[in-house]
Amino acid sequence: MDKLIGYLTLPWSFSRILRLVMGLYIAIISFNEGNYAFVAIGAFFMYQAIFNVGCNSCQIPAKPEDNEQ
Repeated sequence: MDKLIGYLTLPWSFSRILRLVMGLYIAIISFNEGNYAFVAIGAFFMYQAIFNVGCNSCQIPAKPEDNEQ
């Protein structure tokens, strides 16, 4: 439970807020229309925002490596 609180208290960037808003919107609209496959997509966006993770398809290294020899 402490990890969840830690994730929620990290600084919220614009992209994190955008993912949360998009996820909520997609999930609510899809649930109201009965399209439950899109509810899962909305839940995925909300998961990304809450835990501040990406899709891991485009990772940028934290520190550039020195390959000069």
